[in-house]
Amino acid sequence: MTWQPNPQLPPGTSLDDRRRTALTSNFKIHYSESSGFDCGVHLEPNPHVDGHLHYQERAAPSDEYDYDDVSLAATAPVGVLWEALERIADRL
Repeated sequence: MTWQPNPQLPPGTSLDDRRRTALTSNFKIHYSESSGFDCGVHLEPNPHVDGHLHYQERAAPSDEYDYDDVSLAATAPVGVLWEALERIADRL
């Protein structure tokens, strides 16, 4: 897990671009297996998603990620962690 409470956003990106959450922090909550499968919930600028908040998954390191929109109700790190872990557990 990576949490950035005061993120430096890339040029041309702002908190106004955020969707599906009121959080202003950036974070990555990521899971991986020795088989190469990996997935995670991220809130950060990403050219592949609209609104910064997303779930990403791939079966192997050589595969492209699939991206899905997610929403979070939590507004504090512990709640975000629980919601993200629930989302990841649903995919395992």
